[in-house]
Amino acid sequence: DSIVTTFINSNGPVFLHLCYQSKGHCAVPVAVQVPSGCYIESNMNGEYSNWKRHVRVKFDDGAPRTEVWGITDDRHAINPPHPEAFISNLKQLRSFLIELGCDASDINEQEIPIAGLQDAIDQARAEKTGQ
Repeated sequence: DSIVTTFINSNGPVFLHLCYQSKGHCAVPVAVQVPSGCYIESNMNGEYSNWKRHVRVKFDDGAPRTEVWGITDDRHAINPPHPEAFISNLKQLRSFLIELGCDASDINEQEIPIAGLQDAIDQARAEKTGQ
């Protein structure tokens, strides 16, 4: 199976990680990765809550909204609740802003430029598969 991973830099310490697989699904199709100095904590209560977090996101010029995202085991990345829909939405946008919940306040809020995302995905696939 061909797995293609693309990292989109935010011009800062944060990356948007996208994974595509020719057959089946990647275990983590999309995540926002933070640097090793950032440790993402939960801000929720209840069962399994230490692996979830309320995250504020803003797409292009839209109003900010709060979503519940998952926290990865190493606590250095967060995942949107519906990865395929999130990726489809990103392909139509120019940027998104995210409040990470990182204890390092200088990187807590990051804007990630995503204009031309489909072209970046296609290029990564071509490089991986040699086509």
